[in-house]
Amino acid sequence: MATTDKPTLLVVEDDQPLRSLLNAILTREGYRVLEAADGIRAVRLLAEEEIDGLVLDVRLGPEDGVALARELRLDRPDLPIALMSGDSSTAEAKQNAIGLTELFIEKPFTFDQVRRTVEALLQAS
Repeated sequence: MATTDKPTLLVVEDDQPLRSLLNAILTREGYRVLEAADGIRAVRLLAEEEIDGLVLDVRLGPEDGVALARELRLDRPDLPIALMSGDSSTAEAKQNAIGLTELFIEKPFTFDQVRRTVEALLQAS
């Protein structure tokens, strides 16, 4: 766990209002939350900060979130990852993420779904 007594989560989502909403939900639940809008910032934060879990959108604009998760796992094989996906990309994301994660947050989500998924994410670490 990070040096603070609160677990630190990195939320990687290109949609700023959704990223802010996730930050608010998770902060209210007592987590320290860092945000990234793209893979470049996510990689930088993972190098600079002690991250306990990653919540990652499958579609980051032109980037592929599943490919980014696999890249991040090269440096941090123990990093717990939950993927977020909406509409028709969910089934494809789950298929592509075999062996990477079984934790998904389907959009649109409820606060409770986010809370339960993050709890499971951190228990897996």
